[in-house]
Amino acid sequence: MEQTSWFDGRKESDPLYAELQKLDLQEVVYIDTFTIRKNEFDLYEIEDDQTHDCVSTLEKCYQYVTGRL
Repeated sequence: MEQTSWFDGRKESDPLYAELQKLDLQEVVYIDTFTIRKNEFDLYEIEDDQTHDCVSTLEKCYQYVTGRL
């Protein structure tokens, strides 16, 4: 059974989504164990102690992080 979130289907109301939307070039956001930044190529870099990954859109970044929290 998959865990659901209070914000399922309403990500615009999700504080996590709102925080990611505010990211500007080279800014950093810390969410749980993740460090997230938007790099000079307009990609979202997602890091923790075991992972360094990159996604191309806000939506993919949001899905990546929420899928691992």
